[in-house]
Amino acid sequence: MHYEQFKSIVLSQLKEHFPVSMYEINIRKVTKNNGLQLDGLCIFQMGEDVSPTIYLNGYYDKYVRGTILADIIKEIIREYEDGMIQKPSFECNPSYLHLHRVQEAFSPKRIDCIRKRE
Repeated sequence: MHYEQFKSIVLSQLKEHFPVSMYEINIRKVTKNNGLQLDGLCIFQMGEDVSPTIYLNGYYDKYVRGTILADIIKEIIREYEDGMIQKPSFECNPSYLHLHRVQEAFSPKRIDCIRKRE
């Protein structure tokens, strides 16, 4: 199975496990500081402000090495549940969700790309 098909099947099976009326599940490209692009799976429970990002690339490697898909799905669900237990507890001020209200607090930062690749 090719990687794109793997992602599609994982997404489909997770949508069967988590009720669509209570969860939003998606996969997004995430660019890390060193330029590496990974596929981040997010499972958002309605009413929650945060959710762990679960990177699928490593799970695909496990699949290619022989781990059955059902076990991978169970691992992903466990990683999500563990992440939600360990999530930071904080009150999110709704005004923080609007970029124009917080952008003055952010400043650009130059990252040494060569050093980050090491």
